[in-house]
Amino acid sequence: MVKEGGAYVNNVKVIAEDEIPAERDLLHGRWLVLRRGKKNLAAVEGTAS
Repeated sequence: MVKEGGAYVNNVKVIAEDEIPAERDLLHGRWLVLRRGKKNLAAVEGTAS
């Protein structure tokens, strides 16, 4: 999906396949919103280290 340009984290396009979300990427210090294409969405609960 990243190579095809259809992967997003918090509505920001992911451009590197090996990108790792940082603590500052967590929404409200807790959540990541993942999107694949236009209609596939998921929320992931993260933890700050």
